[in-house]
Amino acid sequence: MTEAEWDAVVEVHLKGHFAPTRWAAAYWREQSKAGKTVNASVIHTSSTSGLFSNPGQTNYGAAKSAIATFSQICAKELSRYGVRSNAIAPAARTRLTLATPGLGDVIAAPTDAAEFDRWDPANISPLVAYLGTADCPFSGATFYVQGGMVKVFRSWEMGDGVEQDDRWTVDGLADAMKPLADLPYAKAPSMGEG
Repeated sequence: MTEAEWDAVVEVHLKGHFAPTRWAAAYWREQSKAGKTVNASVIHTSSTSGLFSNPGQTNYGAAKSAIATFSQICAKELSRYGVRSNAIAPAARTRLTLATPGLGDVIAAPTDAAEFDRWDPANISPLVAYLGTADCPFSGATFYVQGGMVKVFRSWEMGDGVEQDDRWTVDGLADAMKPLADLPYAKAPSMGEG
């Protein structure tokens, strides 16, 4: 991909979340500083393309993963002004997913109208509405939502490691870190693997 292709996608997705959040945050900060009670919520849209690091969409995936982190930081920075920030990573049928080779049949609407359509985009809106309610206790969370399923993503968390009370050498690290290389989260699968 070209730098222009990278920049265009990052600008649309990541900057596209920053710009309105920045102006809303400034408004809520001023309201709070003026002594008014603020009970506000911002909901960002991430994607499993970034959170699961899907290959083939480096620019889109990086931007969408960054949005989830942006939302977490907003939650920490804006809580003092009465603002909650969460993100969703929806899985639903769109024109883009329908046009993806091999995916259109998987996510097609059921032929039986009585069958639950787990790929219907309308399944996403109840979570968005809930996250916007005044009594919603969540802030700083990212949710996967598809059909009738809602799951909370675990953010980056520290895994196993090595430690000593001295500076490492390259050879020392090479020996000490060998067992870590077998951990399932220590290396990305190749394109042919899961």
